[in-house]
Amino acid sequence: MNGAAAQTLVREAEQALESGVRLKQWFQQLDASGELTDRFGLRRSFNPPGNSYGFFDVAPLGPHGLTVFGVVQEVRFDTLKAGSPLRLRDEMREFVLRYFMRVTDFRRPDAYAGARRCMRQPVERVGFGYSQHFYKLSATGEIGEFPLEVKFEIIDLRELLWRYDWIVVRVDLFDFDLSFQPFGDGTPSLRLPLPESNYLVLSRQFISDDTEAHDGAIGRFGLGYALVKNPLPSRLLAYGPGEFDAGFQTIDFTVLPNGESHVRMIFVVNRPRKILNLPVDPVFTFIDAMNLLTAGAAARLFCVSHRELEIGFMVQHFKQHYDMIVGALSTWSQFSDWLDEDSLPEWVKRGVLA
Repeated sequence: MNGAAAQTLVREAEQALESGVRLKQWFQQLDASGELTDRFGLRRSFNPPGNSYGFFDVAPLGPHGLTVFGVVQEVRFDTLKAGSPLRLRDEMREFVLRYFMRVTDFRRPDAYAGARRCMRQPVERVGFGYSQHFYKLSATGEIGEFPLEVKFEIIDLRELLWRYDWIVVRVDLFDFDLSFQPFGDGTPSLRLPLPESNYLVLSRQFISDDTEAHDGAIGRFGLGYALVKNPLPSRLLAYGPGEFDAGFQTIDFTVLPNGESHVRMIFVVNRPRKILNLPVDPVFTFIDAMNLLTAGAAARLFCVSHRELEIGFMVQHFKQHYDMIVGALSTWSQFSDWLDEDSLPEWVKRGVLA
């Protein structure tokens, strides 16, 4: 990235951090009071999560407010099989705050018949691939760039509590497309390939590191970030990863006295004004035309509406993050002691897949 682009990215990151923190504070107040305007359930048919829901609302950002939607999902992460819950808490703390962002992308396993591997398939990755790029030091305000050799070795997030004001990371999203059925359920779908990366900014306002026993838990550890608008806008898409005006994501782990651990993930972002970066957006134009011609029946009977399209975004996000947590659980379960750094493989410590 050249100097001008880097300066633009840093400027966008600081603006995104300000709006992301405000959005997070607003959501926390309404979530605690149960006063979200338009809330509805989101569940998986297999291994359904706990208290998970989507919502629409208006956040107090900007002169006229910001229309937003959000996804909140809770899932059980793991159950203690042996040992002490306090030991589990300490391991979970190390896993979440030091290693989690290094191990969140995965390769799907290969499949082949017998010993034959003549039909080569491309490597399929799922989840999220994080890389770190820029930082701002707390003591001096100096802004710098992480060396290439530690690009994937995301910092120990506890350093955001004292060393860094913020860090900018990029997340590569794998297998992240949106399918839209313009003629209703059961009809052919239109597949919109979303951008594959998004810049994010992490700061102490999004980090949780609590080892005290209270509120029915013995530990809470988490991370989060504000979503940064890409310095160079997409030529095709006006909405999606890298094109959000404001938003945030949090991923928080809770350890209970019985050794159970749970994850709560929150994603809030502005609602789209259009999907495609064209003078006339064909997606929204089609939806509006169908409802005008049918006096609203297209929305009522066939789910052809702006709202249903946005719920499609929510469902895709919901599934993507569920898969990420399932993959993270697989990695967590592979190693018996996350406090023993010497016993962990290099790909965990350095964030680079073999």
